[in-house]
Amino acid sequence: MRQFVLFFAFTSLCLAATAQGNFLNLQGGPGLGWMSGHNYASETQTMRSLPAIGAEYAGFFSDKAFVTIGADFIKKGAWDLGIKYVENGATIQTNSFTSDFKYLVIPFMVHKTIGSDKLFFSFGGGFFLGALLEHQHEVNTGLLNIRLIEDDTDDYNMLDLGLQLRLGFRVMINEGYYFLINVNHQMGLMNTYSKTLDDGGSLKTNASFAQFGFGFKL
Repeated sequence: MRQFVLFFAFTSLCLAATAQGNFLNLQGGPGLGWMSGHNYASETQTMRSLPAIGAEYAGFFSDKAFVTIGADFIKKGAWDLGIKYVENGATIQTNSFTSDFKYLVIPFMVHKTIGSDKLFFSFGGGFFLGALLEHQHEVNTGLLNIRLIEDDTDDYNMLDLGLQLRLGFRVMINEGYYFLINVNHQMGLMNTYSKTLDDGGSLKTNASFAQFGFGFKL
């Protein structure tokens, strides 16, 4: 976690020193999450709803290009996710009605803008780093349909890394404020599971979400 904080602080200072205009964006909204990388998980899962809320620094180098670096709390995962893994030579199957990841995510993206000074669209991309705060899954005990929530954070890797794409829309309220709408897609590239999955493969996070908020000039 300390490496994330140092990376965020150092990069923000470098961007602020070279940018022509600096803004702080406060934003949040709903989305959908799912897992990929393993046939069994893909066949038994469905998308789950997720919240995404956070703040980001936006540094404008011109009226046509800017960069962002942020810190978001995102709840990823999937519904009805079952997985098979191998432990001590035996194949074990889980039946999780909810697979629930809680991540602190730091996205870094470069954006291109189209439009006027008052209203413009943007499209951009980059990468994200995620630090796992907690993982829980809900299981059926088989007794009177009673379900239990179990914390199995230790079974998952702390770090996640992937690509992020964004389409944005901004309306300037005045020189110091704007209203924003962002549509994001995150595609995880790393295996989040620390154990060996049955038949190989991996569990990778995916998320698509919208963000609504405001930007304030620094």
